[in-house]
Amino acid sequence: MALIPLCGLAIYNLMWPLSGALLWLLVSLVGTLAVFGSLTLMKARVMIYLAVAFIVSDVLAVSKTMQVGLIWYFVSLLLLATALALIQRLAPAQLPVQLTRGINDSARVFVPVTMLAAIVMGTRLHFWETALIFVLGTLYAVVFVALDRSFYFYVQARFYSLLATLYFTLWLCEYLNNYVYVLLPAAILLLISCFILGLVSLQALPWSPSKDLMVTLSVAQPPLIFSVAAVMVDAHAEPTLFGSSSGGWGTTLVLSLLVTLNMAAFGLAGRSRLKAHTPALAFLLGTLGFLALPTIPLVVLLLGLAALCVMLKPLSHGTQLAGVAGGLALPALLLLVSHITDSHGYWALLFLGLSAAVCYLYAELATPMTAETPSSARAFSAITLLASGVITPVLLSIGVDVAYRYRVISGSLEYGALSVGIASYLGLIIAGALLTLDRTYRALATRPVHQKAPVAGQIYTHSSHQTPYMLLTALYVSVSLILITAPAVLVGHRDYLIYAALLLGTLAIFWKASPRTFSHLGILIRLYLLWSVFQLAVSSSLFYLHTALIITFLTALLSACSLLLIRFHKLSRSTSAELTTGLVFGWIALLAALPLIQTDIRGTALLGALLLTGLALLWQVAPRRPAVSSLQVALAASALTLLGYPLLAGNLRLSDALSLLLLGTLILAGSKTWAALSPSTQPAAVISPQQEDYLGRWGYGCNTTAARTGLTLAHLYLFYPLWAEPLALSCLAILILTAGWWVQVAPQMRIYPPLVGINLLLFRVLVENEMRGAFLYFTQALVFSFSLLLIFNIIRRQKPSLALYGTALGLQAFGTLYLMVAGWALTWGDRLIIVLVTLVLLVATVLLKHKILVILVAAMLSYQVLYIVGGLNIFSLFVLGFALIGLVIWRLLARDETVQTQPHLPGQHFHPQPTAPPPEGNNLGGAQQPSTPPWRKPDHTP
Repeated sequence: MALIPLCGLAIYNLMWPLSGALLWLLVSLVGTLAVFGSLTLMKARVMIYLAVAFIVSDVLAVSKTMQVGLIWYFVSLLLLATALALIQRLAPAQLPVQLTRGINDSARVFVPVTMLAAIVMGTRLHFWETALIFVLGTLYAVVFVALDRSFYFYVQARFYSLLATLYFTLWLCEYLNNYVYVLLPAAILLLISCFILGLVSLQALPWSPSKDLMVTLSVAQPPLIFSVAAVMVDAHAEPTLFGSSSGGWGTTLVLSLLVTLNMAAFGLAGRSRLKAHTPALAFLLGTLGFLALPTIPLVVLLLGLAALCVMLKPLSHGTQLAGVAGGLALPALLLLVSHITDSHGYWALLFLGLSAAVCYLYAELATPMTAETPSSARAFSAITLLASGVITPVLLSIGVDVAYRYRVISGSLEYGALSVGIASYLGLIIAGALLTLDRTYRALATRPVHQKAPVAGQIYTHSSHQTPYMLLTALYVSVSLILITAPAVLVGHRDYLIYAALLLGTLAIFWKASPRTFSHLGILIRLYLLWSVFQLAVSSSLFYLHTALIITFLTALLSACSLLLIRFHKLSRSTSAELTTGLVFGWIALLAALPLIQTDIRGTALLGALLLTGLALLWQVAPRRPAVSSLQVALAASALTLLGYPLLAGNLRLSDALSLLLLGTLILAGSKTWAALSPSTQPAAVISPQQEDYLGRWGYGCNTTAARTGLTLAHLYLFYPLWAEPLALSCLAILILTAGWWVQVAPQMRIYPPLVGINLLLFRVLVENEMRGAFLYFTQALVFSFSLLLIFNIIRRQKPSLALYGTALGLQAFGTLYLMVAGWALTWGDRLIIVLVTLVLLVATVLLKHKILVILVAAMLSYQVLYIVGGLNIFSLFVLGFALIGLVIWRLLARDETVQTQPHLPGQHFHPQPTAPPPEGNNLGGAQQPSTPPWRKPDHTP
């Protein structure tokens, strides 16, 4: 069977005088007869696959012989696939089981591969031909959806119909030389599919119609958005937020119809799966419409959303849909009036945002406070409202800039009213989101411990005191973005109106908040205060050192405030949040003090050092935790730097490298001393006597976080001395880091830091002497050291480190690649070093007793040797292949000898003669019989 095509090729090249297509047809027919003859003798599934392949070859050969167009190849293949599948479906009893299964398996791959080939070869076909191919593929899939309700064919039918529509549209656009509406028919087809799925009862579909409706509506949005954008660009229409040009009545009519169709499909989806999320999505879509649609289509969009809210039934979570509809209709009417009077419509956007905030806050207040878990719709609405609170003020500022032609008069009455409206909107949003958060916490507090149903907006945990992490993340991210964008939204220091509104919205539920909500209220109030002072310092004409000192003082004060709340205010459920807040403010104070580092001692640096030192001492009253110890070490190191660097570099006139070296050494030694002498912040671990650290409290196990924080800071300080002049200073920095790592790792790992340190010293010396290939020498020295270490560990019967071996193997593979690419630039000595190091690595690999790795490293060594001898040629490749074959034969012979000397394993064909077991207790020798492991026991199973 395999020789038939080869014989055909031989005949064509040696003796065939006619066309190759005719020979292809003859050979294919001979092969088909041979396959069916073989199929009568052995009804195996593989013969069915061969039969289908030869039948496909027959069809293609006939098409080639008749010299038809390329499209008929695909048409004939699709007709063949349909015929085979219909035979298999309609007459399954008359066919052998193997034949039925083979055709079924082939049909699942045959048509998709044909469709993929049509896409790949699309450049050789006209658009209408490709569309016709996909129409036939759609008919094929529809036929078999009707026959067996297969989800696989259903997806094919939907996909092929969409591609057929797209290619027909491309053909029309090519004919009309206008590509504006290229995706519009595909979008309309998907929307019509949504109407069919939502209005027609299709219970026989292989998938849920409601899920299909949601997926279809989601897929329809990208081509619809692209079509709207293309129509607007072609007609020079402008979005409502950027201008008043609508592009003419034709463009307005087309866009309005598209918006109406999309809103109708959205209403069908909202009737089933999106019903609970309709209010939030309606306000969000309305807000984004100001950025994407002209005025009249935007009015149609807002009125359509209002009509959807009126038609839906009342929701269960308290949202009054009539109020939502009014909140959408009022901005639409205001926008229509502004369009008629030729004025800008940013007031409509402001009223839309205020309507959304008021409706949400009213829904939260109207819902009775029960012990039930808040619904997912409420959490989704809160997150959507917070997202709108970030987007809407930015859009309003853009609209105001466009309306005033980028010359905003901040003292005008209209701008003042707009500023008050934006601030009120943001205050209402924060109040509503915090109210939702408070009700979520109250529901969690009343939930039984054994109840494990997840809460909306929450990452599931097994603790009874769960936290709505998604809602909290959205709250803090939104507040941060609002604070950052506030100076750009409102000019002329009116951003303080936003800060005041956020503060009032937070204080609105301050007195009735639950303990867990109360902690977040305190965090938000401190965040507002910090940002206000920062904006005041930036906008004033203060010197930058004074600004840094003010921010350091304020953040240190807020961190101390968290400590006081933890210490004296007994809020048991807010201790963790307050501790996290205090730590965050402490790190911000540390970063804010970095600009105070100067080359001379100034009053600002002295005050900053005092502030950081006092904050580090004040954290002694906090609970002993690793994060607290890490912050204290960092604060002490920063205070030491503020005083020590100007003293060393300024007064004593030491070099920057030496000053940093001394500071890094002091920080490393001080952090380790503090970690060894202070009480432990971690529970004592139970360790075996073999793993006990002989350094005691000065080892790696005591206050690990504090010691490693000091080690990390020492890396930052010693990085510059590591590469600075002179060489002795650089080597001293390497030795200090090596000693720090040697103390801070486990006893069984302490051989690695000196090894890496020695290699780093070697590399630094090579760089200093400007030797060529310093990096190559460093990697080879590292591989050599790791390989020797592995050999010593194996000889001493210690467990070798696979990570260490993997690092050595990867570095040596890189060396081999470097030899392959740039080996011509290396000297004979460099090449010989690579070969010798690889030989040492091969010894370590052999001792590891990993067969595949031995062959890999041996091949690497063989290539290197052959490259040194004479490069890669036919002779060297022959020698390499011969060596590898010999290595494989050696491994096979060694395995055979091992199998012959070992007892038979369960998986081998060994049938021992059954013998009666000795009587219990009959031990003639009197010695204890050793137990045989299960994998060595013979298998008596027949």
